[in-house]
Amino acid sequence: SYVVWSAVTDLYGAWGEFDPVSRAVPEEGLSLQAQMGWVESGQGETGGSPSRARDRFEAGSPYLQAQDIRSPVLLITGDRDFVPMSQSERIFTVLHRQGRPARLVTYWGEGHFNWSPANIRDLYRQILSWLDETLAEDAAVMTRSTDASPIPAPRPPGPPRS
Repeated sequence: SYVVWSAVTDLYGAWGEFDPVSRAVPEEGLSLQAQMGWVESGQGETGGSPSRARDRFEAGSPYLQAQDIRSPVLLITGDRDFVPMSQSERIFTVLHRQGRPARLVTYWGEGHFNWSPANIRDLYRQILSWLDETLAEDAAVMTRSTDASPIPAPRPPGPPRS
């Protein structure tokens, strides 16, 4: 089970998409350099633009490999985050369309981190609830699969080697 908060899931979108502040207050100027810089030479590590580093963009974009995701995914986003909500929405849509277990939680009025005490409490409630649900399912599957052939107990460590 995965918990994913403020994640860039599509490097193509992250490279050219406006952040929320640029959309809400365009007179402050666009921050495209920051978006492109993050993707090319920051954590995105593509080393170039989409046309020059296509393989790295595709390899670093979980959105493009979402068909291979089988584990449950909880996506958390905020409408004022510099990582646009659409990053989480895109991968959620693909997972939902494929019938994969996924949940999208959006915190309105929050940025990259939650500041509202009520939202912080809800965030922890969401995460713990998600883990209770999804890990309980995994434990039930593991119990069913090991009923026929139990897993042997680990051996105690041997004497130290010299």
